Amino acid sequence: MAFSTARQRLGTRALLLKKAWIFVGAMVGEYDLGADGVLPDYERWSRLRLQQQVEDLESDLMGTLEHLLKDDLGKVTLRPAVEWLAQKHDEWKPKRHTTIFTIGTMKEFAEHVAPLDVVMERLDAPPYSEMLLQPGSAVVFRHPEYMLARDLEFLYELYLDTDALLNTVRNWYQAPDWAQAGAENIQALGRTVILSCFNLVESFVSGLARAHVMETPGLDDVAAKRLVDTHDPLRKRLIAIPKTIVGGEVPLDINKQPFSVLFGVIKAHRDASVHCEPGPMQSERGQHKEALFHDVSRTLVEQSVRSTIEVLRLIWKVVHNRSGPRWLHDLDQEGHFKRTNLTIARRPEETVAEHATK
Repeated sequence: MAFSTARQRLGTRALLLKKAWIFVGAMVGEYDLGADGVLPDYERWSRLRLQQQVEDLESDLMGTLEHLLKDDLGKVTLRPAVEWLAQKHDEWKPKRHTTIFTIGTMKEFAEHVAPLDVVMERLDAPPYSEMLLQPGSAVVFRHPEYMLARDLEFLYELYLDTDALLNTVRNWYQAPDWAQAGAENIQALGRTVILSCFNLVESFVSGLARAHVMETPGLDDVAAKRLVDTHDPLRKRLIAIPKTIVGGEVPLDINKQPFSVLFGVIKAHRDASVHCEPGPMQSERGQHKEALFHDVSRTLVEQSVRSTIEVLRLIWKVVHNRSGPRWLHDLDQEGHFKRTNLTIARRPEETVAEHATK
């Protein structure tokens, strides 16, 4: 009976290791493992064969994990890591060919397997970043600030493309059919770019607070709740949260550039969209909100993008004492983002007009 029990333990261990190895293989982009990706019937294997299989699988698993963990491989505690990865394999297997699978957050992975310090440093990914598997791709890391930065890039480039197309119209008395619609489209894109700037800033400062709570052992519940509370105005939280994180005064002034630009005329236009008050009358603050709603110039849109980038980089430097974040891209000398996004193709005027009327 003792021999049988030992063999069963080895069989169970081999099965967990095999599942963990297959799952980590998918994390590094290896989906097609052929016969190696099939779960053997370990119940029929001998003890000696199982012993060798367990040793081989442990070595293979650590070798595959090294592609993810690099210098952090030595932080893996193998037994709990294998159990967690095997469980994730069972959750992922039915969905692996059809949909995106959420492994968990980077913090969860760190708690059950090992910290992904190299990845966090390379991507400036916060601990609440989701780790995702999708068919045909290695593991990807997603967090709202990254996606909102991509939203901003995409929308701003579409805005610039639309502006360039409208500038090809030489005679607005004989403008092509698409031009009038394009003139409305660029206003919509301009307002959306400004809104996207504030969405990104809001997510960024909330993310700093959340990351600090997750990464600060011993932080009491009251302090944690105060830090992640979102009831205060954004302009107040933008200074208060970095001060709380660093534990003292910070060289950030809401009344100086770039904060004063973003929370001055640009925020007035943002508020005119978010809290629109149609009609020619003044608001309680003496603003003509409908006029601000319609008056979205290219200069204003450019200012909103540039000041957003500057604000985020200044705060990041204060909190982390280094440049970043890496997921936030700068504009090049021509005023464009370098990332390749879907763009509006520049076609001859007749082709554009024909395409726009379909």
